[in-house]
Amino acid sequence: MTERFLPFETDLDETAALRILRGATDGADDGELFLERRRSESMLFDDGRLKTASYDAAEGFGLRAVKGETAGYGHSTELTEAAVSAEPFAVKVETLKEIDAYARGLDPLVVQVSASIAASLQEVEILRPDGARLTDIRPMTRLNVSVTVEH
Repeated sequence: MTERFLPFETDLDETAALRILRGATDGADDGELFLERRRSESMLFDDGRLKTASYDAAEGFGLRAVKGETAGYGHSTELTEAAVSAEPFAVKVETLKEIDAYARGLDPLVVQVSASIAASLQEVEILRPDGARLTDIRPMTRLNVSVTVEH
């Protein structure tokens, strides 16, 4: 299990962020401070071996102010990064190996097995000028298996 994204507990002082947000949106019709942490990974196990593995993590913020038809936006990636994978790398590779072995064991005509795992976790926290905080967590995992049988 990974740690929850809690930017006001770990990276930013909420009172100071709210003061900055209110100053940036003073006289505006709307606006918000948007804080985000995104992590994604992908692995491809093909023909009995791990062919590719990648991991990416990013954090940052966006500050938006809207007045009529005009919107002003600023952003940065200056939040402390603390990305931790949900399962150890070796466990994921072993899972792909097991899928490969299972598919090959189904029929001796199987000539190729390709299995991949891709996962991402996007966590968002929005601070509104009235002090309201909104959060959203969007986990996604995809498993693809392709089996080629000799005819």
